[in-house]
Amino acid sequence: MNSATAEGDDAGNVPRPRVGGVVAPGVIAPGALRAVTSVTHLGPISCPASDTSADGRTVCSNTAAYAFNSDAPDIIYALKVQAPAAHCAPVVYSVIVGNRTSVLPNRALNGGESQFIELGSGWSRGRHQVRIGAMAQSGQGCNTRGLNSWSVDVSTAIVPR
Repeated sequence: MNSATAEGDDAGNVPRPRVGGVVAPGVIAPGALRAVTSVTHLGPISCPASDTSADGRTVCSNTAAYAFNSDAPDIIYALKVQAPAAHCAPVVYSVIVGNRTSVLPNRALNGGESQFIELGSGWSRGRHQVRIGAMAQSGQGCNTRGLNSWSVDVSTAIVPR
């Protein structure tokens, strides 16, 4: 599995089920955030042709790793994921925390568009890593035969209580 790694700072907290001591991810409203960190560009990440199904949907098997630092377990963190402006087709991003994948609900992002996804609280002090994945549909924009590669711009934020 190919990956890219980056580092930032984070935020997050809303009652959610716990996964291994970490509150499970959820989507949050952009206006609810503060302390957004600098943006890290991850990619390009390649997608093998075998990742595209007969109906034209590509779920890329290669993901990008994003690392962030937590100051305390009671802080609620969120990620801002943005499709780079140069993207020529919509992409749906997913965030993988441990063995749980959170897909940004029904939201394919065109170039320049972004969305926040909550990582939750429960992150012990120190460095943590999540994975980001992508999927797309053939016939949209430049994806004529599936998603060949993708990139993402990522930053972390703190969700106020």
